[in-house]
Amino acid sequence: MTNPCWLPIKPRFLASVLEKALGLARLAYIYEERPPNCSAHEFLDHSLNALGITLQIENGEQLLEIPKTGPVLIVANHPLGGLEGVAIAKVIAQYRPDLRVLTNQLLRRIPELSEMFIGVDVLSSTDASGNVGGIKQVHQHLKSDGAMLIFPAGMVSAYEHKHRRVQDRPWSRLVGQLIKRHECPCVPVYVGGRNSNYFYTAGRIHPRLRT
Repeated sequence: MTNPCWLPIKPRFLASVLEKALGLARLAYIYEERPPNCSAHEFLDHSLNALGITLQIENGEQLLEIPKTGPVLIVANHPLGGLEGVAIAKVIAQYRPDLRVLTNQLLRRIPELSEMFIGVDVLSSTDASGNVGGIKQVHQHLKSDGAMLIFPAGMVSAYEHKHRRVQDRPWSRLVGQLIKRHECPCVPVYVGGRNSNYFYTAGRIHPRLRT
């Protein structure tokens, strides 16, 4: 099976250079070292442990306010990439084992995450033909009283020259639509951190390199 952490771009030489610069080569190695036949939750643990990630949670008592039953929407900023999706999912799943995560197609390519993650093309609109299936799954999960984590910016935070800072893209109106339709509470999560300068430079080469 092809390693899902490899970039699906050609030529392969360019992909290899970018994978090393963006840290994907290390992720590919970590994926190869995963436990056999692991579940989504076990894969989350393996990934964080292999990366040496220690989660620091401020105001952790507010996690107790997440409803234990019924539909709930968790929204978060997107400063790093797949890492915060893995980290937040790890934490929230302890309170809501039914958690699902709306993410980009690259993470969705990881078989171990297919039971938890729903993939969409973040470079297309939510009503684009390729995203209809994913958005439909989101609605169905909330309709079934499930917990849903989404990153309304869609793409990872980028350096904005106008404001001279790294910030999220404008958030999608999907958040308001989901809250209104399913009448569910919304829990905001803030993730601190930033990527390397290599990442922001690569994002200027092609937007898909910062999804």
